[in-house]
Amino acid sequence: MDSTIQLVFIASLSLLTLIFVIIGIWVVLVLKEIRGVIRNLNQTVDNIEKFSAKLSEPAEFLGGMIKGLERGLETISLVKGFFGKSKKNEA
Repeated sequence: MDSTIQLVFIASLSLLTLIFVIIGIWVVLVLKEIRGVIRNLNQTVDNIEKFSAKLSEPAEFLGGMIKGLERGLETISLVKGFFGKSKKNEA
């Protein structure tokens, strides 16, 4: 009777150990898969950031160009105003 209980106990422990080893391996594989998914997600986010930065460069360039044109027109109007005043002063 005593040996039967020991045999059942050893079989139970062996089966539980095998089940826990299988579950542990499965958990490791799932974590590796999650890590790969996160890595791909990070690459995708980096690509989106680069893409949006490249899209914003022309917009910034056009904004700077418009500001430059505005300042150029202001300068021209100042020069016109300066020469217009000096012609009035001569007359």
